Amino acid sequence: MATSSGDLQLAAAAAGFTLGFGTLTVWRAVKQTRQNKSPHRSAFVYMIWGEILANLLIGILGWLFLNGVLQADPVVLFFILFCYVFEVQLLLQIIINRIAIIVERRVMA
Repeated sequence: MATSSGDLQLAAAAAGFTLGFGTLTVWRAVKQTRQNKSPHRSAFVYMIWGEILANLLIGILGWLFLNGVLQADPVVLFFILFCYVFEVQLLLQIIINRIAIIVERRVMA
C-alpha cells in the first residue's frame, strides 16, 4: 500500500495537534500525579499514564506504518487494534471514575 503526499501531510497535521495538546495533557497528568497523596495506590493515576502510553504507542506505530518501515501484517495491525481498545477502555474507566467522585460529593453535600 503506497502512501501519498497528502496522507503524510494529513498525518503531520494530526501529529502536530497531538503533540501540542499532548504536551499540555502530560503536564496536567504530572501535576495530578504529584498532588496525589499516594500515587502508587491510585487507579486513576495508572489509568491516566496508561492512556498516555497507549496513545503514544499508537502514534509511533501509525507513523512507522505511514513511512513504510512497518508493513500491514497481522502482528502490526493487532498491536494497533490492541492499543486502541486499551485506550478506549481506559478512557471509559476514567470517565466513570470522575462521575463517581462527582456523584459521591453531591450525596454528601
